[in-house]
Amino acid sequence: MAKIYIFVFILISGTFLAAGLTKDYQLKSSVELDGLFLTADHIGSSYLINGENQVIKYDSLGNLSGRYSEDRYGQLTSIDATSPFNVLLFFKDFATVVATDNNLNPRTLFRLGSLGADEVSAVGLSHDNYIWFFDSNESKLKKVNTQYEVIHESMAINELLGFEINPTFILERDRRVYVSDPNVGVLAFDVYGNYYNSFPITGLEHFQVIKNNIIYTQDNKLQLLNLTDFQVRTLPLPESVGSVKSIYIEKDLLFVLNEEALQIYSSK
Repeated sequence: MAKIYIFVFILISGTFLAAGLTKDYQLKSSVELDGLFLTADHIGSSYLINGENQVIKYDSLGNLSGRYSEDRYGQLTSIDATSPFNVLLFFKDFATVVATDNNLNPRTLFRLGSLGADEVSAVGLSHDNYIWFFDSNESKLKKVNTQYEVIHESMAINELLGFEINPTFILERDRRVYVSDPNVGVLAFDVYGNYYNSFPITGLEHFQVIKNNIIYTQDNKLQLLNLTDFQVRTLPLPESVGSVKSIYIEKDLLFVLNEEALQIYSSK
């Protein structure tokens, strides 16, 4: 049986992380669907990739609020909704990114192959609404603007570390860019693409960074690894989450994608 990773994304801290320690959750809504990927934004909307290669957007009450469908660029790989007004849709097969507005209307198309980067393993949004991506051909983390100019890039990671990496996730937070390879761990760079350090947390497809903590999952529990002292705290999940595919926590909301539905919980 293939190993199933639980994806956890946490965008802000405070409210829900403290509430999570009490196991005090209330199910607000449940939407039956066949979902493959889940994320959410800071205003409480959730975004899912379904089995028909569509992006489906729901509001914080579980009401359908948007839909995006496009087959020209292959299979949708991931969604970065860090900014609800500049949502990135990544199509790995064609090294293509579509940036949409808050209604999922396409605004900007990035064909990264035109930069010679036809093997792109992961993308992420930068703080200035440009794109970080990992160029697997050159083994480099790169940042590109809307004029297709590479404005920052790392050294070749395979030469720097002595081995190849295959990242699945890129996240910029607090002037650090975090790149995750499930087989290697999490690599941190500064916002100019300079390598900073590594954290040997393997098995992570996705994660979040909040106030100097890396947030990830293990045994259906949220784990917070402090990046300074490497102490781990555990935040339990509701017992009713079922067979979990993905989880996202945002403010006082807990979004759970299981085998049958999207569940939206609130902290009491």
